[in-house]
Amino acid sequence: MKYIGRTKVGKARTNPSTVLAIVRLPVDMKEKAGKWAHVWKVDEDTVVVRFSESEEVDENVGVYLGVQQRAGTDIY
Repeated sequence: MKYIGRTKVGKARTNPSTVLAIVRLPVDMKEKAGKWAHVWKVDEDTVVVRFSESEEVDENVGVYLGVQQRAGTDIY
């Protein structure tokens, strides 16, 4: 996995009762515009996004995550 940058999550209000989280991708990923983003929740603060030409999710795709441990912390 490669770190590519950071962005602040914005908000978009679609109606008085709905607020969406908006994430902007870095400029060098502009070719992803118009594609479908399939999102998996790993835990409370981690999501994985996979871009596709298809609206349908590919159930056979494996997602691999690297886990880094900070010195003095435990991984559960």
